[in-house]
Amino acid sequence: MEHVKTKKLVDLSMTTQFGLRPDPNDMYSSRSVGPRWASEQKQSRALSTIDMDENIKASLVADIQNFLEPSRPQWYANRGIPYRRGFLFHGPPGTGKTSFAFALAGHLKRSLFSASMNEFQSEADMKRLFAFPGRGDILLLEDIDSAGIKREAMKQEKRQTPAHDGLEGQSQQTGISLSGLLNAVDQSIHEGVILIMTTNSPESLDKALIRPGRIDQQYLFGNVDQAVAKSVFTRMYQDDTAPEGQRISPAIEQLATKFAAQIPHGHVTPAEIQAFLTVCADADTAVRDVGQWVKDVVEAKRAGRNIVGAEGFHMGEGDSSTAVDDDDGEKYVECSEWSDESSKGSDV
Repeated sequence: MEHVKTKKLVDLSMTTQFGLRPDPNDMYSSRSVGPRWASEQKQSRALSTIDMDENIKASLVADIQNFLEPSRPQWYANRGIPYRRGFLFHGPPGTGKTSFAFALAGHLKRSLFSASMNEFQSEADMKRLFAFPGRGDILLLEDIDSAGIKREAMKQEKRQTPAHDGLEGQSQQTGISLSGLLNAVDQSIHEGVILIMTTNSPESLDKALIRPGRIDQQYLFGNVDQAVAKSVFTRMYQDDTAPEGQRISPAIEQLATKFAAQIPHGHVTPAEIQAFLTVCADADTAVRDVGQWVKDVVEAKRAGRNIVGAEGFHMGEGDSSTAVDDDDGEKYVECSEWSDESSKGSDV
């Protein structure tokens, strides 16, 4: 694993990130004020390390940079439009929704306020905390569907379903209603704040929550295509000691092409590929073993299993995939037999 051991930290600026912390008086006093924002200085993550469709990435960054231009508040005011910008990032887990938001904050040198919806104990807490970010800050609401705020049709079905006892029932009680969330978004968030919501289940959300004016743009963060797979590979095996622009050698470029050719479009996430490459001894091993790994991952997903392979994937096992010769006489696996089941990340 030399590529892991020898990597040096990328020279990045620090970003102020706020997360929710419980009130220390919660357990000892009736005067608890609920959760509060706590700041932490973290090293920013470079946007170049976020593996996603480059056109989507560029579009998102340009959109927000335009929103933050000094002339924009007056432009909005002259047209009677509230000065705000809202985004919905949706897609499977591990596709970079949260990572992109964190990297974006570092790139723009803005503070990031991040919370999951199930961390808010009441609507009063939510309104109070939503009012804290200032102009130019980013408010990231992760897993917006996790609070149990569903489409009205789903809520009607739930009313007809008997309540369950125990933890399952408790997890559905967040104290947050749809109307309370809408009021907090509309009335508590200051103008100039960039609102980002993430969800794995966009169709479960009520349309009122994501209508234009609250959510201006929706972006799908999907499973990888071969271009993104190649990007992950070159990022993991680049030579960090080389000058900028020379970190990807011709040999790594060639191996990246072979590696990406074995990744079926729309079946695995960037996070899954990154995890696989992290434990590979070197780039050649990754190219050799990825075919079997892909088959195991896809088979596990189709079967609904959490464990990949019979007992988990082991490096160095024989690859049962069909190999073909490349121009150099080496063997690698192509994925022409895979069907395209999901689209790559795109603006919708």
